[in-house]
Order: sequence, then C-alpha cells, then structure tokens
Amino acid sequence: MGLERNVFFTGLTSFFTDTSIKMVYSVMPLFLMSIGREKLIIAGFLVYSVVYYLFGRYNNISVFIGLFVLYGLYSALVDGSQKAMISDLVSKNMKGTGFGIYHAILGMTLLPASLIAGILYDKVNTNAPFYFGSAIALTAAILMIIFTIYYHKPDLKK
Repeated sequence: MGLERNVFFTGLTSFFTDTSIKMVYSVMPLFLMSIGREKLIIAGFLVYSVVYYLFGRYNNISVFIGLFVLYGLYSALVDGSQKAMISDLVSKNMKGTGFGIYHAILGMTLLPASLIAGILYDKVNTNAPFYFGSAIALTAAILMIIFTIYYHKPDLKK
C-alpha cells in the first residue's frame, strides 16, 4: 500500500510542476520583452534557492505540492531564458558548438552535484542537500548579477 501511495504523490507533484511550467511558458515572451533574459534567470535562481531551502525546512506534503509548483516556475523562468541567452552570445555559425558546450558542462556538473548531495545526505542529515542546493543557487544568482552588470557596462574607452 505504501508504494502505491508514493507513486500517487509522485504523479501528483509531477502534474503540479508540469502544469505550472506550461502556465508560465505561455506568458514568457511577454516577460522576456519587458524585463530581459538576465533578470528572468536571476529571478529563477532566487526562486530555486527559496524552494530548495523550504524543501529542507519542511516535511509536509501540502507544503511540498506548493513547492513543486514554485519549482515549475523556476524551470519556466530559467530553461528557455538560458538557451536564448546562449543563442545571443554565440555567433551564428557556432550555435551548435555553443549549445553542445553548454549541455556538456551542464552534464559534467550533475555528477559531482549528485555525489555531494549524497554525501551530505549520508554524513550530515537529510535536509543538508537542500540547504546546499539553496546556497549554490543563491551564489549563482549573485554571480549572474555581477555578470549582468559587467556585460552591460558601457565601454569607457569611447
């Protein structure tokens, strides 16, 4: 009976996450035009940081469902915006290479991230991987803010 209940809740959380992604994706072009990709990525990283912190903080299915909806918001904000940003940064004849490098780096970072999460889970406690993920997302948001300021800084030599 426990396995059936877990499968049900896994399907339910997947439903809420996917639904929130689809709802936000439909209005994403409006946000992109009005505030820009960089700000959407920063907002997404901040949402991720808060969601992961709250995953570590609470142990309640009602809270988890709400957090999975917010996680869908993170996915909708970041996934398309990052790819659009890469498309803007890479020259037209190198787009395939640019996306290949992006996905290769993403893939190479997933293994160490999973190993660190597993070690934290085993050696510290079950909440530690969520707090670590939250801290890393906050760091990514700060670095993205710095990148955005540096990238958009006017050229003083002109």
